Amino acid sequence: MNKILSLSVPALCLVLSGTASASMDKVRWSGFFNIGTSASDTNDAYLDSVTKAGTWQNLTNVGLNISADLGQGWHGAAQIIAHEGGDGIILDWGFVRGKVGGGTLNAGKLKYSNGLFSEIVDVSYAYPWIRAPQVVYGHAEDSTAVMQEALKGVSYEFDTDVSDEMTFGVKVFYGEGQEKVEGATPERFETFKKLSGLKFKLASDNMEIIAYHTSSDIEEEGNSTIDGRSMSIQGFGFNMDKNNFVINAEAVSSKIDGVTSMDSDAGYVMLGYRFGKTMPHITAGSRERGDNAKHTSLMLGLRHEMTETSSLKFEYEQVDPENGGIFFESLPSQDKINIISAGMQFVF
Repeated sequence: MNKILSLSVPALCLVLSGTASASMDKVRWSGFFNIGTSASDTNDAYLDSVTKAGTWQNLTNVGLNISADLGQGWHGAAQIIAHEGGDGIILDWGFVRGKVGGGTLNAGKLKYSNGLFSEIVDVSYAYPWIRAPQVVYGHAEDSTAVMQEALKGVSYEFDTDVSDEMTFGVKVFYGEGQEKVEGATPERFETFKKLSGLKFKLASDNMEIIAYHTSSDIEEEGNSTIDGRSMSIQGFGFNMDKNNFVINAEAVSSKIDGVTSMDSDAGYVMLGYRFGKTMPHITAGSRERGDNAKHTSLMLGLRHEMTETSSLKFEYEQVDPENGGIFFESLPSQDKINIISAGMQFVF
């Protein structure tokens, strides 16, 4: 942890150059740590690393973030993160925020904000599962995705009360995103130019409904199939936490202009019930692609709140890949794959 902390200071200072003049009592530190393991009953790798041998990848990471008051109503924030088996320590996001014209303006490297959990996807403590449902939040072996990671640009959002219990919010953003193409040799990146989005949200203390649309122009050298084409993503989400019942559901559709084989439709529904500090839950999900590849999953999970800042989770998942399977390097020989995962999550 000391190594992470020492390396974070110069990286964060570059993003938050204005914080040097801020007094220390206006600077706040926090972070998270996830450790977990996962194994399946096949040697065909799921999500690049899950096999019979087991893996710590995908489930183990650490993040550190800092926020500071910059004065005159402006704030700065940034987060670095390191994943087991990843590319070392990276700047996950870093931006400045301030009130402008009755709303909030954000500028910098922003976390993609459309999904229910896209802004906190690495903070496993914040949601029921060990990792967010991969049918929506995972990247396929051909790098197609229905949920992106981050963008460099600006966003503007405002909320208004529509009743004593309900708030309506609108968010727009514009910028450029870039993601590493999984498994590409030599290494290459997919760039999303003119990335723009519009998101609506209706929320109360125990419920949230979202709807959004995103469009961009794709640039990817070495991939003439999608290079220069436009991409659009539409989605809907719902969550509720009331009377010990927890419900989460999302449906997302992505389309690439003129390449129907890479169009994707994905979604999941999760239901859980709290018994004190313990919550069993079940999640059913699927993702289908235009080339008839399909991935369906059924997961049984258990989350136990160890303390106010830590949790313990166990999951059993059965996945059924068809016509390529989307998340496998090669189509497994058996029809259904069984996956067992366990992990602990901490925030500080």
